[in-house]
Amino acid sequence: MIAELDVVKLLRARPADGLPAGAEGTVVLVYGGGSHYEVEFLDRDRPGWTKALCTLAAEEVELVWKCPGAETSEAAANGSVRRHRVKKEVPSGQEPSATPSDTAPRVPPH
Repeated sequence: MIAELDVVKLLRARPADGLPAGAEGTVVLVYGGGSHYEVEFLDRDRPGWTKALCTLAAEEVELVWKCPGAETSEAAANGSVRRHRVKKEVPSGQEPSATPSDTAPRVPPH
């Protein structure tokens, strides 16, 4: 199955988007369990710029490169992998937050 961050190529040209058959892009979203994909195509003439962002049916693309770890991401997305919360230690002299954040670093008061 094609997953987010995999690289795919177009099987047919999309002239309205300026994309030839064989153009390669990165899957940024997967819809309907893999029935459709949101694919970003970069502009080779302007590095870092997006040339087109297209919603494509599975029949319109072919997998070119599988992102390492994509299977793990797919399994996590469909619930077959259990995620475990890591208990964070509170530095000595600090009170635990009433609403801990797993993503924000703790900054000591000034």
